[in-house]
Parts: sequence; structure tokens; C-alpha cells
Amino acid sequence: MKVRAIQFSPVLGDISKNLLFHKKKIEEAKKDKIDLIIFPELILRELNRILNA
Repeated sequence: MKVRAIQFSPVLGDISKNLLFHKKKIEEAKKDKIDLIIFPELILRELNRILNA
């Protein structure tokens, strides 16, 4: 099994840009035949909730 862990410095408040980053990394992993990609926990959902609290 091939695993890839992704480090990520999100653009605060810009979910679209952050999502685009994730999509790009997923496409790269597909090309590299990666079986499992690990992103930081709740990075898209929770970051936006915290900023808008």
C-alpha cells in the first residue's frame, strides 16, 4: 500500500483556494498510484467555522 501525507498551510478564509489545493494533490496522487492520502484533520470544514465564529 502506498500512502502519502500532505502538509498544508491553508489560506485563511479562502475555502475555494484551499479546496483547489486538495483537488490538485488528489489528482497528483492518482497519477502516482497512491492508495491512501492523509490531509490535516478537518482542515476545510473547521477552519472556515472558526474564522466565521
